[in-house]
Amino acid sequence: MFYGFGTIAWRRIGFDDTVIGMLWTLGVVAEIGLFWMAGRLGRFGSAAFLLTLAGIGAMVRWPLTAIADTVAMAAALQVLHALTFGAAHLGAMRFLQDNAPPGLEATAQALYYALVTGVLMGTFMPLAGLLYEAEGMAAYHAMGGLGVVTLAATAVLVRLGKPAAVTNPG
Repeated sequence: MFYGFGTIAWRRIGFDDTVIGMLWTLGVVAEIGLFWMAGRLGRFGSAAFLLTLAGIGAMVRWPLTAIADTVAMAAALQVLHALTFGAAHLGAMRFLQDNAPPGLEATAQALYYALVTGVLMGTFMPLAGLLYEAEGMAAYHAMGGLGVVTLAATAVLVRLGKPAAVTNPG
């Protein structure tokens, strides 16, 4: 929803292109900040912790995005990109690093990324378009529901993964 329709939604609210560019930049800067801090997270850098942060971030960010109509609120929500993308990406990479067969960690990570950014986004973007066309900004509530899915999937991964690998960062 966001990658396909974020700019369109912000324009409809009345944000100009400079503000929209700054909002996209803010999200990337927040993500980079999390990546920079990732090595310093110590025991909190487990896959389970990072994926839980991502799920909570989605449950907060997306429903509020549906009602955000000021630059200040949109900017505050853009900082949550560090969780909704950054923590999710780091958590997934960590899980695969810790659970893929030895020597196939990089292959597993590449396959995961190809599936998420290619197959899943390609499949769901048209559906997001239909939802956005029908619901406008309220379509972001569906993305908030994905936070619940993330938390449930994390619980399943914790059960399926190597116990030490999922809960201990190494």
